[in-house]
Amino acid sequence: MQLPKITVQRESLATILASIEKGDLQVPRFQRDFVWPLTKTRALLDSMYKEFPIGTFFLWRADEHVPPLSRPLEELGIPGPQPGVKVAYILDGQQRLTSLFCVINGIKLGLQNYGRICIDLETATKYDLNRNDEFTDDIFVYRSPDNQKYISVHDLTGSEHMEVYESVLPEWKPAFNKAYRLFETYPFSVVWIQEQPLSEAITIFQRINQSGKPLSRYDLVCANVWREDFDFRKQVSDVNKLLKHKGFGEIEETIFTQSFALIENDQCTTLAELSLTTDQIKVKWDKVIRSINLAVDFSVNNLGVKKIEYLPYRGQLVVLAYYFFHRGNGNISAKDREMLWNWFWKVTLSERYSSTSPMKMAEDAKKMRAFMVGEEVTLNYPSTVTIETLMRTKMGSTSSALRNGVLCMFALKQPGNFKDNSLI
Repeated sequence: MQLPKITVQRESLATILASIEKGDLQVPRFQRDFVWPLTKTRALLDSMYKEFPIGTFFLWRADEHVPPLSRPLEELGIPGPQPGVKVAYILDGQQRLTSLFCVINGIKLGLQNYGRICIDLETATKYDLNRNDEFTDDIFVYRSPDNQKYISVHDLTGSEHMEVYESVLPEWKPAFNKAYRLFETYPFSVVWIQEQPLSEAITIFQRINQSGKPLSRYDLVCANVWREDFDFRKQVSDVNKLLKHKGFGEIEETIFTQSFALIENDQCTTLAELSLTTDQIKVKWDKVIRSINLAVDFSVNNLGVKKIEYLPYRGQLVVLAYYFFHRGNGNISAKDREMLWNWFWKVTLSERYSSTSPMKMAEDAKKMRAFMVGEEVTLNYPSTVTIETLMRTKMGSTSSALRNGVLCMFALKQPGNFKDNSLI
């Protein structure tokens, strides 16, 4: 029987934190800051003590085909996923859960010691006896515990909590008991997402996180391959600075991720990009970047793409990089040059990459590999250009592939300046 794709369950805090501690519940790499600062964490605890709802948690049960996405959290004492064990990922609510994990386990991160977050039992008792809208005193404070009035949440929920309880004044013990019970049994509303591929899980993540800055596909790849010894985002930025300096301009970051994915996996879908590993990128980095640079040079010198904004489709640069990677050098024959010329203009004038471009880019890359080993390939991409479409094309529209193709044609004619006949 097919499982429902979405189920809603009630889970206790203790159950969820135990899953995190065992490594069964992981934080995906595409999440941003994984723990809240102390002030927001104290406010979260305050809401729980007052029995306010603290939001729904979205958890995704990944299947075995999903590439490893776990964010290393050794500093929190959270183990990585166990081999052969199905992993669930926190899509929404990870900052709340990891903050609670830090508080209850008394973890110190840099200068922030979550073990010093204490419940002020006197203030908590006042709140319980005099509930009203004007109560603004802090029930949870940041200070050293004294195991009388100020009890750290770590000690409150620990195995020796009864010893701490004995040192508390009788009038404050009800507040101690209430806090202990709440942290053990506080009900969480959990939405379990299952039977969903990685691409759809990411879409869900982006849609339920619309209040913040949406994560792009490039952000997700950067997060997924980041390592202390390798920062993909910085490496791409450095390459783009050089491309800008040589006059071509900075290319869109997804050209890099799609180039690596197409070269490594013969596919450049979102899943192929997110399947890339740090080691795969590091091993091929120099050769792929050289191939992208050769693709840029060929576009400038042979296709009239003098600047990145004149490129009809960004995917064309990706496929050219794929070609130069497998060709091995920039010295290409007249036959290769003719093939690349025909391919570029057929793709442009047929508007081939206007939709479902990753699939078509992979098809074209496959044809180029076949061409390199001497097979005959056909590029049967009929032109969609008519006099009417040319008349409707707005030359000010930088997103028009046809407009950019026309500008490339003009550039190949080496137009001169009206005033001094210098090359434009």
